[in-house]
Amino acid sequence: DYLIEFSSHISHEFKSPVTAIQGAVELLIDHDETMPPEKRRRFLNNIQQDSLRIEKLVYRLLDLAKADLAVSGDDRCA
Repeated sequence: DYLIEFSSHISHEFKSPVTAIQGAVELLIDHDETMPPEKRRRFLNNIQQDSLRIEKLVYRLLDLAKADLAVSGDDRCA
């Protein structure tokens, strides 16, 4: 049960920024010629922030795996 709940939570944490990135990219592509520069900049900033969020999630997952392996005495992630 713990693993299912954990996986569901992690999946949600990744899906949110990925969905936002996909939506922003789609809007940038669809309105390439007509989008005002300030709106384009806002979408690009959102993409950057969401990609940084994903990066932080990956590092946290790696830290969690390292901590789990350290507790179990395994050094594969060292």
